[in-house]
Amino acid sequence: MNSYVSVVSGYGIGKTLIIDDLILKPSLKIVVNPNKELMILDQALKTFRKELEAKLHDPSSHDVLAFQYAMSLDQEFIDSIKHYIITKKMNAGYALRIALDYYVSVLSTSKNDYIRDRIDDFESFYERMMYVIQGIPFIDITHIQDDVIVILKTLNLHVLNQLNPMYVKGIIAGAQSVTSHAAIIAKQKGIPTLFGVDQLDTFENNEPLLLDAIENLILKNPTTATLSKYQEKTSHLKDDQIHLLSYKNKSTVTNDGHVIPLLGNMSSLDDLSLMASCGVEGIGLIRTELLFIDKLLPPKLNEQVQLYSTIIQAITPKIITFRLFDLGGDKHVPFIHLKKEENPLLGLRGIRLFNAYKDLFYTQIKAMLMASIHGDIHLLIPMVSTKKEVVEVIQLINDVKSELLQHNIPYGNMNIGVMIEVPSLALTAHMIAPLVDFFSIGTNDLIQYTMATDRSLTIDEKIADPYHPSIIALLSHVIESANKNNIPVSVCGDVASEPLYASLLIALGVSTLSMVPHKILLIRKHIHDLNFSYINNLKEELLLLENRNDVQALLTKTPSN
Repeated sequence: MNSYVSVVSGYGIGKTLIIDDLILKPSLKIVVNPNKELMILDQALKTFRKELEAKLHDPSSHDVLAFQYAMSLDQEFIDSIKHYIITKKMNAGYALRIALDYYVSVLSTSKNDYIRDRIDDFESFYERMMYVIQGIPFIDITHIQDDVIVILKTLNLHVLNQLNPMYVKGIIAGAQSVTSHAAIIAKQKGIPTLFGVDQLDTFENNEPLLLDAIENLILKNPTTATLSKYQEKTSHLKDDQIHLLSYKNKSTVTNDGHVIPLLGNMSSLDDLSLMASCGVEGIGLIRTELLFIDKLLPPKLNEQVQLYSTIIQAITPKIITFRLFDLGGDKHVPFIHLKKEENPLLGLRGIRLFNAYKDLFYTQIKAMLMASIHGDIHLLIPMVSTKKEVVEVIQLINDVKSELLQHNIPYGNMNIGVMIEVPSLALTAHMIAPLVDFFSIGTNDLIQYTMATDRSLTIDEKIADPYHPSIIALLSHVIESANKNNIPVSVCGDVASEPLYASLLIALGVSTLSMVPHKILLIRKHIHDLNFSYINNLKEELLLLENRNDVQALLTKTPSN
């Protein structure tokens, strides 16, 4: 019995493409031959300069690349690395780290803001150089034009964001969490994905592979008969999908006329075409940090205005929900370097970065307001724990509006909402509701924080159970608080795209559901078969049940039985 975890169900057939990732913290190795390490360093610097020379023309990243290029030519700096290799017999990667740490320690004491800002550039230089030293090319898989099954030895959001579902027919990885942000991107793209696959070193590049993310199987060098069998299975799946397409242009309404709009989650600009093909009724969550995941520098104001305007013009007048940068945890971008934490999922992430990176949020809010002239938008504040955090962000929004008015810069209408994903906020939702225009419940984090589990690790369903009475009670309190204050409440976690759990959320009184676009039609069909009057009357009984089997049994009943 394998331990594979299906993240996205389906079948994939293609040749393996193994993507190894960078280990950024090399261990110290005492080398016998320092001259060999010196040669590695010299060759890495030459390769590094050559790769940067090809990218220096890009105005969005020129400043930081030019700085890194200058570092690669700085003889004093290079000599310091060589000193550690020769005198301490260190390997090249470790010597680079030690030399950089010394420079960073000196810069950190400077009173000059510009000098202190260069610390981040040193870290970017280190990351890029380590790719070269270890012989790993900068990862760029956008050029793939053959059917492949990608083997990811290390989950990397930058890599996942590049995967094109037209050619990437499957993803295999060793990680096991189905609610990590890596898993979320795979779901967003709808690529059949298996996590929890051990012994990734047994795969070889370009070997024929069949991935079954329904029965959780991986078949190397499948026979003609097996391929024929799976082509038939794939054909049946396509027939089911064709049937679901009949729901594409319909509104989402129960069989007794209750409307539950279905919104899509968005992680990249490429998702816009996906939104249209899946018949979404708006966007319930735009993960703005993933729109800029490849940027070396913080995105500029005009760049953000242009990107947000493109999205708004494509979706308006439907609901459009931008989430403020939600960084930290298992989401890292090159333009912010966060210190290593023992448990980053409980540390500086989301709006907790607000005061440390206020300029970043200020620019983003300003860009959203300027783009809102093209249509009304919703702004979502992530990872809120306290009322104070909400008040601070609202004050900043008002400050930005005042600045725009002062300079006669027009802006449109922006509704402000909070993500309910921390128990402290869920329990005080009735105090927060009067301050905002809407709630959005992030069930992935709410479950992990309530049940004391780590979404980046293996999730034990018996512990991280969305049907646990504590989770249902929290959801009920949040939804009731929203309804009493006449503000809409949406759910944007994974459970919103599971038919039976969608029934539970509707029974509790949720206004809208937001999910990966390719699940929209399935949930729409499910809701069309529901009777809202009946299921809404189950709420009190659901709150009394103590285990998932009883909850599921009650939700499965129909009015007739």
